[in-house]
Amino acid sequence: MFLKANITALLAALVLSAPAARAAPLYSITALPASTYAHAINNAGQVVGEFGAGSAFSWTGGVLTDLGVAGASSARAVSSNGLVAGYTFSGESSRAFLRNGSGTGFPGTLGGASSFGLGVNASGHMVGQANNAAGEFRGFLYSGGEMRDIGTLGGDFALAAGINNAGQVVGESSIDNEPVSTVNAFIFENGTMRSLGTLGGRQSSAAAINESGQVTGYAYTEGSVEHAFLYVDGMMIDLGTLGGGRSFGYGINALGQVVGSSGLEGDFDTRAFLYSGGAMTDLNSLIDPASGWVLYEARGINDLGQIAAFGCLGDNCQAVLLDVVPQVPEPASMLLVLGGLGLLALRRSSAASRRA
Repeated sequence: MFLKANITALLAALVLSAPAARAAPLYSITALPASTYAHAINNAGQVVGEFGAGSAFSWTGGVLTDLGVAGASSARAVSSNGLVAGYTFSGESSRAFLRNGSGTGFPGTLGGASSFGLGVNASGHMVGQANNAAGEFRGFLYSGGEMRDIGTLGGDFALAAGINNAGQVVGESSIDNEPVSTVNAFIFENGTMRSLGTLGGRQSSAAAINESGQVTGYAYTEGSVEHAFLYVDGMMIDLGTLGGGRSFGYGINALGQVVGSSGLEGDFDTRAFLYSGGAMTDLNSLIDPASGWVLYEARGINDLGQIAAFGCLGDNCQAVLLDVVPQVPEPASMLLVLGGLGLLALRRSSAASRRA
């Protein structure tokens, strides 16, 4: 009886004295150098993008490396083994580039003046967009030293935005040649391009694909506004918004987590989001509010949950890396543990009394 009374009193004192439980930040923030903008991140935490007046960069472990591509340049994608795809402007034209660490190659075009590298996988297969001799902009796949047109959904326009290690390519293509053409998100595999459909509206565009073939991007709804989507098992899922009319999915990882940007209520401002477990969450609610950072868009997420994003701290705006913070039990959780230990002690005491 004495033991029971003491344990009951102890638990009561803990409940009364414990502060209200508050969730710890789920992400810490590491700022990249000033004037940086990130486009992608791989599983090694390597971030790529552009900085300053337009110079392609790679950033790893706190060190920013200028990729040394001549002209105004942008790094748009990075593979799991560090290959970087992007493009550089020179005069009136642009050229896709592929960097393998020891050098930079320029695959050329489809017969026109320009090309843009937008995605790359670990095998060095690059995708993007290039114009042909007729001036049409088409999606391309570069592999084995050859750039080839992957076709369209019926119109004369296509853009290849991403590729996974299985060689599946995603992007957007016109399905007709009307004055205002209809454009749909596509997946290209085994030599065939097929539409992923829309969310009830007229248009859609795919931005990224993971190793399981899940896709994200944006699509028009029946109300003719753009919503981020997750395409899985043949179905396009509307991810909703953070209260505004529009949202856009930019990156996806192996877990099917999607990051992007969404308008807030009234559409006067945007915020970065994370879609996970069936819900879209403002990433600003998952960082320490005392940090002062405001995150406006998230461009990529890797399989470890690291996120490459863009935000501002006061008047200073730049790329940031979000790292998952290991979570520790909150006070309320500790009370549950202590309560369980107390009940266990009571049961053992009662059992001992019965045996006596």
